[in-house]
Amino acid sequence: MGLAASQCRILYLTARQSDVEYDMMAIAEQQQRLTAETTQIAMEYARATDDQNLQIKVRSNGDVTGYIYENVTYANLRDAGYYMLSANKDIVYVKSTKDTDDAGNVSINWEVPTDENGNPISAVYSVNGNSVTDADGNQSENTNNLDNGDYILIGDKYYKLQDAEAYIKNYKLINNKLNEGAIELAQLSATEAKRFPFYQSVDDLRMNFDTENDTAAYSKYTAAMQRINAKDKELETELKLLETEQTAITKELESIDSIIKDNVDKSYGIFAKS
Repeated sequence: MGLAASQCRILYLTARQSDVEYDMMAIAEQQQRLTAETTQIAMEYARATDDQNLQIKVRSNGDVTGYIYENVTYANLRDAGYYMLSANKDIVYVKSTKDTDDAGNVSINWEVPTDENGNPISAVYSVNGNSVTDADGNQSENTNNLDNGDYILIGDKYYKLQDAEAYIKNYKLINNKLNEGAIELAQLSATEAKRFPFYQSVDDLRMNFDTENDTAAYSKYTAAMQRINAKDKELETELKLLETEQTAITKELESIDSIIKDNVDKSYGIFAKS
């Protein structure tokens, strides 16, 4: 191989060597991303299997003890005599339904808290601006500066009614909000709202591991790890091929360098003899 041909071959191999090194670096970055993704998946799986739910004691004739524990829901909390109140506002979350008459007017029917005899603890008061309207349609002045909306009167304080639809649909929301301290449980009567700022103070409640989503979490985790492992093996195969090519290029460059050196030595040797 002549010097010109050798030089052209060196330029080609050097360019290819740069491409190989770039591809190897790109694979290393992909592997780092897979490692980060693996960590994220493992954390999500741990959270899914380690999560705990509040459970409430409910009556059960089929159980030898006469009761069982279920995840807290709006319904079983209400049946046990507990209601959800905002932790920092006088708001009671209760179920509501809406009716529309022939004229298109919408009215809200509230599931008003009841006493031990099943009687509503208060009438519903509707506030509109400066007026407070009771269940019989009688109006009075809004001397308590209440916001627009519907209220019940407990003792001498008005508690605003707010739709509990989100809590009814998602029992996890009750669990999360109680743990965060955003809502509190309370027993309501016509004269007082007995709050329980800490759910631990409610004898009917306990914390228990939630196993309902463990199977689904494991399936999700397994599928994600299989995908990552398959991708990692694919990258490892590509990396080995590139490493093999890099070794071959290095050896060929060394060989060409040796040839060029021999050619130069021979050329200078001729001049030296002459």
